[in-house]
Amino acid sequence: MLFSILLFALTKADAQIKNIPEALRTKLVGKTKLPDIMKEVEAYYAKEGKNDKSNFEEGESSYQHWKRWEWWMSSHLDGNGNFIKNISNANNNAVVETNTRWGSAITATAAQLTQRLANFDREHPDTISPNSPIGIESAYGDWSSIGPTADGTGSGDIKGLGRIDRIAFHPSNSNIIYIGAPSGQLWKTTTGGSSWTPVTDAIGNPGVAGISISPTNGNIVYVLTGDGDSHTPGYLVYDFGSSTQCTGVYKTTDGGTTWNKTGDLYTGASDFEGHHMDISSSNGNYLIAATDQGLYRTTDGGNNWTQVRTGEHWDVKFKPGNDSVVYATTGTSILYSTQGGRSGTWLTATTDFSLASSNRINLAVTDANSAYVYALPGNPGTGSHIGIFRSTNSGVSFTRRSNTPNIHGKLQDGSDGGDQSGYNLGICVKQNDANYIATCGLNVWVSNGSNGGSSMVWSTKYRESYAGAANKYIHPDVHAVEYNPLNNYLWAGSDGGIYRSTDDGTSWTNMSSGVSTSQFYGMAMRDADADGESDGISMLAGAQDNGMKYRPTSGGSVFGHVICCDGYGSAIAPDNANILYMNINDYFGKSIDGGATYFDLVSPCTFYSPVAIDFNNPDTVYLGGSSTRRSYNGFSTINANIAANTSRVLSTCPSNTTRLYGSSGSNVIFSADRASTWATKSGLSGWPTGTFTVNDIEPYPANSSEVYVCFGGYSAGNKVMRSTNTGDTWTNWSGTLPNVPTYGLCVATEGVYIGTEIGVFFRGYSMTDWVPFYNGMPKVAVTEMSVNANGLIYASTFGRGAWLGTRRSVCNSLITVSGVHDGSWYYEASGGANVTLTSPASGENQIFVHSGDTVVLKPGFEVKAGAFFKGYIAPCSNGGLPTAKSSGQYNSGFAVPHIKEIKQKVKLPVQSGDYFQVVGGNIEFNITKKGNLKMMLKQKDSTWAYFYPEDIFYPGFYSLALPETNNTSFKLLLNEREMKEIK
Repeated sequence: MLFSILLFALTKADAQIKNIPEALRTKLVGKTKLPDIMKEVEAYYAKEGKNDKSNFEEGESSYQHWKRWEWWMSSHLDGNGNFIKNISNANNNAVVETNTRWGSAITATAAQLTQRLANFDREHPDTISPNSPIGIESAYGDWSSIGPTADGTGSGDIKGLGRIDRIAFHPSNSNIIYIGAPSGQLWKTTTGGSSWTPVTDAIGNPGVAGISISPTNGNIVYVLTGDGDSHTPGYLVYDFGSSTQCTGVYKTTDGGTTWNKTGDLYTGASDFEGHHMDISSSNGNYLIAATDQGLYRTTDGGNNWTQVRTGEHWDVKFKPGNDSVVYATTGTSILYSTQGGRSGTWLTATTDFSLASSNRINLAVTDANSAYVYALPGNPGTGSHIGIFRSTNSGVSFTRRSNTPNIHGKLQDGSDGGDQSGYNLGICVKQNDANYIATCGLNVWVSNGSNGGSSMVWSTKYRESYAGAANKYIHPDVHAVEYNPLNNYLWAGSDGGIYRSTDDGTSWTNMSSGVSTSQFYGMAMRDADADGESDGISMLAGAQDNGMKYRPTSGGSVFGHVICCDGYGSAIAPDNANILYMNINDYFGKSIDGGATYFDLVSPCTFYSPVAIDFNNPDTVYLGGSSTRRSYNGFSTINANIAANTSRVLSTCPSNTTRLYGSSGSNVIFSADRASTWATKSGLSGWPTGTFTVNDIEPYPANSSEVYVCFGGYSAGNKVMRSTNTGDTWTNWSGTLPNVPTYGLCVATEGVYIGTEIGVFFRGYSMTDWVPFYNGMPKVAVTEMSVNANGLIYASTFGRGAWLGTRRSVCNSLITVSGVHDGSWYYEASGGANVTLTSPASGENQIFVHSGDTVVLKPGFEVKAGAFFKGYIAPCSNGGLPTAKSSGQYNSGFAVPHIKEIKQKVKLPVQSGDYFQVVGGNIEFNITKKGNLKMMLKQKDSTWAYFYPEDIFYPGFYSLALPETNNTSFKLLLNEREMKEIK
């Protein structure tokens, strides 16, 4: 996208670009290349100074703000170094492309199969599914979340876990609440907040900008996608290019079990971002969404949307009890319609004080008095703000109630000029008291009793160390405040999690336990015992807004909080899990007690300074930057400051302690003498032509000459490069990886794992291409990965915390795929695959099963309309994203039989051992030892095909219905040996 769109769209209010000094803004007009932009930025701050932090919260400076933007955007360019138009659309297109390559829907086949199985079940009501399964094993990963779902101990303040931006309540059950995260999806509690479950994993990673629940059916929920609060120039996540753009509205009718996308809203080429959405208090089919491309209205539950106003709109509310009256806001005005919000019916409300300096406006309404409307504009001044406004005539006119102190700031007395109202702003009113309100910004403030906001009192404190009771703290940067109308509990969602007050904001309780929405930029891991279990793993990860998180050995999903603010690069000493190195904002520090305390080592340092430790000499530590720092004593002193730019990547080699690889952005450099001298390796034979940002460099563990490099950006076919001679020559190893940025490489003995913007992929050394490796993981940006010595792999994500999975193993000869499958799943086997899974009705559910011989759909298999399944025949580990149209097989054309276990551990009447006999229309067989059983049927062409696929059986006496065919030529094999028949 053009820079004018990204950072200072001149058609927007100047307040939205207030963080760009006018002298610099003038220099940037017309610049569309990242290097040209940053050249002007560097020149400006070289003159003005780089460390002024007065305009930013949580330890940021204006210059670091720009460096963050540069770091992230360099991974979101095309192959020629140009900004792309729409990052979210590019990622979504890659998801679609990946799924398309794996096949197209076989809805008709699935429907026929489901009917055949239903008919068979009716004809055989007494039959049951067989025996014990061998256990599901997937060649494409088996991931589970490991948190953080709770904040552990630590001396650092401003604790928190991850962003929550939106809150909505069930209309009749106060214990059912939905919360939305901008990159961590939608979560649901049925226990009043004591436990939470993500409910939109199947639809990828949409981000949540609005939640609306039908007033008459609490199972009907609408989600407006995107990251509306970050989509403002001058704020971190937007400037990183990682604010999730709107892909429309999704709807569930079963409380979040299944989701389907509603009709399209905006379909143009420009950015599209949702801000808020509201639903009529009496009609669950009537909604209006406020977006940066206008107001969109539906009266049929989302089947069709109509644009009723153009331009950016920040909030929308229906009048309680009268859906003919609707209120909405732009950045500088309040609007109302008395004709249901239809196009051409909107009028501008009058106010007794100008809103011209506002950057956005949020609204609140109440059942207690439907004529009342509250409005809170942003962009205050020191010690004051524009005001809290109220209408008592259904939005026709507004009167300012108060404008002091500054309720947008961070100080308890409101005397400061703090403000992030373009990023976090909210207001709510009690549903049984039209004069009791709460607001949010950096903190929460509440009205001083039932006074309609004529005076406001401080409710939450910005830091734990500030004056006030401990229960006054909630993580700052509060995006949403909402009263639950069923019990009057006040809820708040912030950059650190979800919080609740039962006493109108006097005290607060952290309700985030179980919610894993941390936005990790990177992760370090140490395996203490190498036993293949998670209990020996310690992890250190840097999170957006929530600092450094440390999971000690046996930490479970609880990560200790080391230090606040924005966390980035990190490392753990290989010989001591208590020694931690970390990069926070623009400084580099260390802990020697597992994060209990922390001290600075280098300040300032380059933004996102990579950290690397010598694998055999843990006191030898390297810090990347515009120059590379080396220490031989754990940074008690700096041994050398070397003129080599490793500000992007710095990696040591496990097999050779003298060798390092590094990058300053688009290059690769190599050192064979502990970083003293460097040689450029990019641009040599085989290196791709174009402009690519290097995001990771990893050597093969046992051979430092074999090295892999991955790229950010959107250049198809340019994702991974491989060299076997320290970069003297290169081979393109990208294969058919989707065209999205890649972030982290993990080079293991079995192959290479890569984290991308839409999940993990794997390629073995003998494979010709990559395969998806994200079973069980939502489609979220995977920023870094590590393996332990035996069997497990760990990943950090931007929006869903840390994940644990099983490593790629040798392809099994037989797999059984069962259970309910939401999202994208991939399985393979060398011999046979037995499939009994069910897939709910969702267009995002994609299941692929392939084997070298047979895929059999067994009783219980069901793919509901909207989802799709593909079964196909292909060798194991062949890689790639196949386009073959072969589907799941039903060999011989009759229903897969049920097996009935008659009695365990008995013998056939006349013989002992493993034999079978034909009794009427059944085959009865006795098994004396555990083994693989399969039944083969002779085809018309005299070839043999599976009738009953290979499956594990245990000692017992079983009955199997004969196939409904005149052909009775069959054989049973146990462990590949043909069983004898008793006549």
